[in-house]
Amino acid sequence: MRHKKETTTKITAIFLAAMLLAALIPSFSFADGGEILISEPEQLVALAYSRDAAELSASYRLTRDIDMSNCADKRPMKAIGDYSGSQNDIAFNGVFDGGGHKITNLTSTAEALFSYIGESGVVKNLTLENASVHFGQNNSFKYPAALASLNRGEISDCMVIGSSVVSDYCSPAGGVVGTNFGTVRRSGFWGGSVTFAVSKLGTSHGGFVGNQRGGVIEECFADSVINAKKWVGGFAGKIEDGVISDCFSKGIVNGTEEAGGFAGAFMKPAEMRNCYSTAKVNAQSGGGLVGGKGFSFAAAAEPINCYYLSDPDLPESSDTFFCDPLFAKTTDEMRSAEFAKALSDKWAYDADINGGYPYLISAAPPDTPDKTDVVTARLMIAGYDKDKYEFYKQAGPYETVITKDTVTVSDVLSAA
Repeated sequence: MRHKKETTTKITAIFLAAMLLAALIPSFSFADGGEILISEPEQLVALAYSRDAAELSASYRLTRDIDMSNCADKRPMKAIGDYSGSQNDIAFNGVFDGGGHKITNLTSTAEALFSYIGESGVVKNLTLENASVHFGQNNSFKYPAALASLNRGEISDCMVIGSSVVSDYCSPAGGVVGTNFGTVRRSGFWGGSVTFAVSKLGTSHGGFVGNQRGGVIEECFADSVINAKKWVGGFAGKIEDGVISDCFSKGIVNGTEEAGGFAGAFMKPAEMRNCYSTAKVNAQSGGGLVGGKGFSFAAAAEPINCYYLSDPDLPESSDTFFCDPLFAKTTDEMRSAEFAKALSDKWAYDADINGGYPYLISAAPPDTPDKTDVVTARLMIAGYDKDKYEFYKQAGPYETVITKDTVTVSDVLSAA
């Protein structure tokens, strides 16, 4: 009798908990065309927890900006869909239209906002701002990024601004997409960072995409700080296959081996054309445009009409092929209408936009807020002998960029 009473009590508690959760999640509304409208952060969390194929094949549209810091549903944010490299993969094969709105202050320990965009999946017209993705699992089927871990569908007109992606174990990782087989157009990663946070060797980390394994990326950009190891690039960590065209990278690339201003590793049969990089590369080996060819058995691919900024010092050991003077341009040469025209008809020049470097007509970089400080610091780290009054075991210099409303000395030390 007592056992039955305890069971009844437990069932009642579970029912009440479910009712409370249901009360926290607003019901969806529908547009005339059948789109499911999302206007509250709780609805986005509900979509992330769904594993129903029909729900993940529907069409969704944001009706306003969503601030995830105001979410009443306190469950940890999951990624939409789930890729595990098995028959149990759950792809998002619907349409997610941001409607030109923003999702701000997303904090997640999942691999990305979308785990897996399937072949029929579409994500468009969306901005992620001040997102923080910190993936701490050791899972070779997760590719950390802000927007999509694995893309086999289509991403267009999406921006990731002022956001960070940190991977404790997994590689590849990227600012917008972790691994790409699909199509990405008119999108960018601006004023953020991608970090591989462990000392062991990891490969394929990029400002925009970790690993380009197929498909097309065009008219996209990355302006960020990348901190990783091998095959690290300002735009792509590794370009194995597919096409990347009319894209650029800026910022700082901190790596060890085969680090490149645009791509860490670039190999056949991949194609890269009409691209440029102004990124500063700090590494033992690499180059201003490409770090190297990647796998020892791979054949180096040749960039077509692609260039790097020749002014910054190159790594001590540079790939002679990818550092050919034919690929090099000075600051004055790049900051010109002539250079923009030479890239293709998708570029424009304005001295007041993008620091005077060519920008993409279809995907101009967002304006930098006047209140934001951007500080570049060169740091030396050393021990101090208080008895001898001297420093010892110096390391560095290291270069880092801090971007926030007001940069303090504490921010610089934390970055170090």
